[in-house]
Amino acid sequence: MKKTKIIVHKTTEEPKDYTPFVMVAGSIFRAYNAGELNGEKILVFLMLSKKVNPHNGIGAANYAEIAAWLKLKTNEQSTNHVNKLMVELRDKNKLLWFSKHGGSRDFEYVIADYKLAKNSDSEMPKWVDIAPYFQSQEQTKSRTSEKTTPKPSSEPIPRHPPPEQRLERSNDEEFTSLKDVIRKRESRPPYTNTDS
Repeated sequence: MKKTKIIVHKTTEEPKDYTPFVMVAGSIFRAYNAGELNGEKILVFLMLSKKVNPHNGIGAANYAEIAAWLKLKTNEQSTNHVNKLMVELRDKNKLLWFSKHGGSRDFEYVIADYKLAKNSDSEMPKWVDIAPYFQSQEQTKSRTSEKTTPKPSSEPIPRHPPPEQRLERSNDEEFTSLKDVIRKRESRPPYTNTDS
């Protein structure tokens, strides 16, 4: 069977729905193929990418809007589902970053490796780098954990050999461990001396 070559027809007339145009990094689809991202996460990521301001790299969305993209009812259950997706995209997949927020209001976010629009032809291309957001978050966590965790002393702790357990003979001439003797003595009522 002969392969048909596709002919690409071109025009200089700009399409009406050309903007906003989003370029998605190939790593997103590799992550999908590897099973790291499911269909919901891909859809949410693509829709969030579409909503980013191409000049400053910041997008804004809310959980009710994201639930509508996923064809979910707007209720507490869908909000929890969307929140879980968003947190996974941020913390597990590190594909976007947003600060902690509450309620149904819009929140701002940035997308990893988002290509920013150039203002002039002489300008070098730039991409959004979200690594510093995660680094500052990790630094904050380490600062708070340093306050709560006491620092160990710089001197090494001397190692002592474990105490030897001596055996004691009871009245019937059997060997008893020191642990059993102590347990026996602690179970006696106070101020009684049964040894005399």
